[in-house]
Amino acid sequence: MTRRASRLDEKAVDRFFAAVRRRLRRGALEYGDASFARPARDLVAEIEAELHDVAGWAFVLCERLRRLRRLARRVDRIADAHRGRRPTHTRARARGRPPRRDI
Repeated sequence: MTRRASRLDEKAVDRFFAAVRRRLRRGALEYGDASFARPARDLVAEIEAELHDVAGWAFVLCERLRRLRRLARRVDRIADAHRGRRPTHTRARARGRPPRRDI
């Protein structure tokens, strides 16, 4: 059996945890060690609030990507028109339906 190369980017992991350490240090300077004495329910509420923030930012990014995808389709249609080709990527095809033949 051959061994597959790991897809884990060790440098990315190091960068991620370095950022976590920086935030922990910054929090310790700003709040002291109070977080370690806080009731667990307070920490759960903090985590819940942060997860809502992450989900909200993910929604914002999804909307931006959706707009970029729409723009990319428009750019492709313009490029196809300049090459004299019929578009191969209509909205119907994007939704999984075959393209209309009367276009």
